[in-house]
Amino acid sequence: MSGWVTGMAAGAVLLVFLLCLRQEHKPRVLGQVNLLPTVPIMILCVVLLLGLLAHAISLLTGQTLTGQLAPPATISR
Repeated sequence: MSGWVTGMAAGAVLLVFLLCLRQEHKPRVLGQVNLLPTVPIMILCVVLLLGLLAHAISLLTGQTLTGQLAPPATISR
């Protein structure tokens, strides 16, 4: 993904998060059930935003991000 695609995806995820946050804070009538599970969607949005942020950092620095359990890179000649 290029930088602008990553930014657009992050913006879309942030928009979904903010819409869910607005829906969560909207007052409801007593006994009315919210049909959209906003809290799990917001948790998923946070996870996606963290992944997109890591991807944007790797695009800006030019270095790939490896996890702690990744095997060491070997140079093949």
